[in-house]
Amino acid sequence: MIMRRFVLAAVAAAATMACSAQAQQQAYDCNMQSKDVSGFVGDRMFVGINPQENRGVVADRIILAVHGTPVEASIRKRNETVWKLQWFVKAEPTSSRASVNLIMRANFNSRSGRLIINGQISGADNVISAQAQCKPTSRDAIRRLRRN
Repeated sequence: MIMRRFVLAAVAAAATMACSAQAQQQAYDCNMQSKDVSGFVGDRMFVGINPQENRGVVADRIILAVHGTPVEASIRKRNETVWKLQWFVKAEPTSSRASVNLIMRANFNSRSGRLIINGQISGADNVISAQAQCKPTSRDAIRRLRRN
């Protein structure tokens, strides 16, 4: 049931980027093929890119659990089909009162649909790494993502 809500909600999230050139906005549903063993990368990720405004949004189960909604990602064009994304997941303090924040970076090839993610947990030496294959989805997918 939660996965169903996640999927239905995901089909709308890219539109949260209220853009003037919505036709240029791109949304992708990414199936994680190589997951990180730390558990900081889920089975699915949704990526929205608005090249006109150099903005993006990202959502997965961890982002939704922490923030309840997709987070904004900074994007930078590397070439005609490859985008660099960066986003932050700011978690609540742990029992030791230390905050755990994730700093995530990705390269996304819009032609092949390949997403390569690398990240780091603040205050730790742990490295997060995963790969995904993405397919285009509705711009409305990411907008509907909310914590249920």
